[in-house]
Amino acid sequence: EIKVMNPFSTSLRISIITGTPEKISLNLYDIGGRKALPVRNIESANGESIIFMNCTSISPGLYILKIISPSISYETRVVKSE
Repeated sequence: EIKVMNPFSTSLRISIITGTPEKISLNLYDIGGRKALPVRNIESANGESIIFMNCTSISPGLYILKIISPSISYETRVVKSE
């Protein structure tokens, strides 16, 4: 289960429940497909994670969030507001 705070302003909150410990990669791209932030890799120790991505360095607009792990392949559009 994945829950993404959308729209967001300075920080993007993502809740991920996989049920088992695993490595998770989070990628944020602008609408043109360019990486908006460096790749964020986390280890979900107990199968549940809440991640806050600092988004103060990116401009307001539409972005694509991709989350990848052994059990997840997830993509969604997110909006950064002013």
